[in-house]
Amino acid sequence: MTNTLDKARKALDKSYEKEKEKVFYTANFEGLCDLINLDGKVKFLTLQEKLLDEIVINGKLYHPPKLEKLAYDLPNYYRIFKEKMGGETSGTSGTSSFKTDVSDVSYVLPKEEDNNKKDLFDRIMEYHKESAELPDERLNILITAWDIHTHLLEKFGYSPIIFFSGLPEKGKSRMATSMLYVARRGVRKASVSDAQIIREASDQGATIFFDMTNFWASIQKSGSEDVILSRFERGLKVARVLNPEKGAFEDMTYYNVFGPTIIASNDTIEQVLGSRTISIVMKQSKKKFKKLVDEKRGKLLRDALVAFRLKYFSSELPNTEKIIDGRFGDIVKPLHQIVRFIRPELEKDFIDIVLELNRKRQISKSGTIEGEIVQTILKVKDNIYRNLLPVKMITDEINKERSDREKVTYQKIGRRLDIMGFQKGFLDNGASAIEWNEDLVESLKIEHNINVSGETSETLSTSENPETSETHDEDIDNTMRSAKTIFDP
Repeated sequence: MTNTLDKARKALDKSYEKEKEKVFYTANFEGLCDLINLDGKVKFLTLQEKLLDEIVINGKLYHPPKLEKLAYDLPNYYRIFKEKMGGETSGTSGTSSFKTDVSDVSYVLPKEEDNNKKDLFDRIMEYHKESAELPDERLNILITAWDIHTHLLEKFGYSPIIFFSGLPEKGKSRMATSMLYVARRGVRKASVSDAQIIREASDQGATIFFDMTNFWASIQKSGSEDVILSRFERGLKVARVLNPEKGAFEDMTYYNVFGPTIIASNDTIEQVLGSRTISIVMKQSKKKFKKLVDEKRGKLLRDALVAFRLKYFSSELPNTEKIIDGRFGDIVKPLHQIVRFIRPELEKDFIDIVLELNRKRQISKSGTIEGEIVQTILKVKDNIYRNLLPVKMITDEINKERSDREKVTYQKIGRRLDIMGFQKGFLDNGASAIEWNEDLVESLKIEHNINVSGETSETLSTSENPETSETHDEDIDNTMRSAKTIFDP
């Protein structure tokens, strides 16, 4: 018995020693400024201004990933710092401490502290202007702030997804590519593999640019909807069953996929994803861009932002009030903080363009199925009977102008009404209805940018056609007669 116990202890000791000797790899840990390339070797550059070949975390030895195992190009040490090394070698192989004032690196950050931030911001903004043309000049402020937020991501709970849409040859990929060169750890994807994007998001901490014609269809095909939907908010995780044979709790792995995302696609944005994005519809440029996007210049600016991160990461960003309510206000707040911290003179233009983007979002929402439902409810509300409005009446009104292929079912409209917050009721004949809720309807009108008559804000500027009005009244009369039949079979 004693011999058996001794053998077991020795086996455990050997296993422990083997675990101690095992080398792990990481691209992320608290206190890391970034992975850098020094003479073809990957090093950890810490926020304490140390270059490390390895680090022990929770008793495990971690090395930087090998260069060929990384999906992105690394910042170059010599482009971040001048050859100004000081301090003593610590005695650990490959590890040295140094004293470097980032502001001494004149081509990266000028010596005047206030001016150095502004200068860098302006140079990035100018780079984007020379790469592609945005539909509104003020959007350059927003995307420059977005670039910078990728290098300070730990400070934020949200990362807005940038979505460039529009017809081919409108500059979507050019602008997104210029952003990717400047952003932290940029990776471009022309196709989607679920396992790959999970690892690039969770292990490599990448800024991911999806450049594909039918983005959402590609994402659905790969089964990666949850990854994309979880990219915008810190703390959201996705689960994958990797070892089903191990049973409960041991079979599943959870991944943190929070991180910056850019999408360029010819198709329109999927409605659920839309609430997590800043959507920019690219138009025909008035300028001619004959050259390719300047990759070298972009990566010089990226390296300048690594130096910026090293210098300013410990600085507290100014707090800002949400410009608008809701999720859109949450996702733009990090960019607002950066503008106020670095380029406060541009804050008014930034707020104005955010309000403009939100106005366009509200107009777009009125064109969704939910917006159409609200408009239809307002159109037929005179038919409320015993505080009930039939689902069939709402559905039939929606389907009036639709082809047979486009018609929606009563079940679909019923489900949308449930989600929108309406209480379900039943008519005397057992048919489904909704209970009338004046406060809810008013709230939905505001949310979907619909005025009192059931029209969207955009239609208010067009004069009413008398013939159309008469036809509309006739339709209402017909609908009321139909309602009487429904309520009193």
